[in-house]
Amino acid sequence: MGAPETAPPITIAEDELLSHPVVIETGKSQPVVVQRRPTNPKWSKDKARVGDEVELSADASGDPDGTQAAFTIFEHDADGKHDKVVDLAGRVQGGKAKVKWKYVYTQDRDDVRGPSDRGKPYTLPEYFFVVEVNGVKSARSPILKFNTSLKFQVRYPGGEPVTDEWRFILRHKASRFVIEGKLDKQGFVKVDDCPPGGWFLEVPGRLPRIEVK
Repeated sequence: MGAPETAPPITIAEDELLSHPVVIETGKSQPVVVQRRPTNPKWSKDKARVGDEVELSADASGDPDGTQAAFTIFEHDADGKHDKVVDLAGRVQGGKAKVKWKYVYTQDRDDVRGPSDRGKPYTLPEYFFVVEVNGVKSARSPILKFNTSLKFQVRYPGGEPVTDEWRFILRHKASRFVIEGKLDKQGFVKVDDCPPGGWFLEVPGRLPRIEVK
């Protein structure tokens, strides 16, 4: 009888080895490659602003430097229908798989709110990632939230700042999120931790609606 035919190897995460049934077909041998799962996936921060660069990492001890690591970032949706955002190619260095990502806000259909969303709180964009090393994926990373800040000055046509502390209304273009307040004494609007994307500024009875970014 000749040597058994060798089937393609299957890769099994080390933590699944005991529970994974390995079936050997008659006349074939199937090698099993045991690979340690990437652990502790994390972002370099838990909240970031539009334009920030963040680092994604996971522990990959046992994998030699230079091993490829495939990162996939998803936008988290409360209904479980998470949207894939981007694939990133990283590498293992010093026992850690790493890659960097610079966030640029792109409006998608989930950001657009209609009449049925009235009264529901707006949530900032949230993201998680998984990383795959040698055919084995990590668990999901913790959530990363993105926000932005607004700062601009309202001036008269001649260039002089408005110093009368006018009441203003800011309306988020995509989400219908509304912020109300007063100009400061130098005519500035300053808002922290607000949704990314474009806005409309209204100063009731004084200025027409203006688009701000």
